[in-house]
Amino acid sequence: MPISAIASHKGFLDAGQPFRSYSQQLADIVGVTRQTIVAIEKEKYSPSLEAAFKIAAALGQSFDAVFPFDAKTK
Repeated sequence: MPISAIASHKGFLDAGQPFRSYSQQLADIVGVTRQTIVAIEKEKYSPSLEAAFKIAAALGQSFDAVFPFDAKTK
């Protein structure tokens, strides 16, 4: 599930709130740039383990829920 979908479901991303605002809020919490959050969302960049855990914590989700991994397809 994309990070933005989890954020929306958890109330982190309010209805009608622009993605830019949400991604900046998440970036500030995690300590990365907004562009990094956007790249992670688009699966163009793999976050560090620390950043990935911070993203999951900020979204109130388990690491596996935010970053599912299927060894068979990777």
